[in-house]
Amino acid sequence: MRLVEAVLPSGVSVAGYLENADLKGLTSVQDLAEFFLTQYGLAPVVLQKGYDHEWIVGNFGHTLAQHELSVLDQMLGPHTTQDFGFGIYLMHRIPK
Repeated sequence: MRLVEAVLPSGVSVAGYLENADLKGLTSVQDLAEFFLTQYGLAPVVLQKGYDHEWIVGNFGHTLAQHELSVLDQMLGPHTTQDFGFGIYLMHRIPK
């Protein structure tokens, strides 16, 4: 998470969080554990599940397939995506 933390602007105190369940609709115990680990790794930034933030951390556990990227494109609108490997992404919604 240090790489994600280094890219987040210093003024960001709250960011969104997306996981496999947001793409596939299936929540697992592992997703919940990953949320808490990601939150711990990015503290003091607070993570809130959902698409409604300018900055969003994605923790999907795998490289996203094209159809998964398409789902994100539809949900986020104009945005940039940085891939940090291991299924970790940082998305920045372009303000209107």
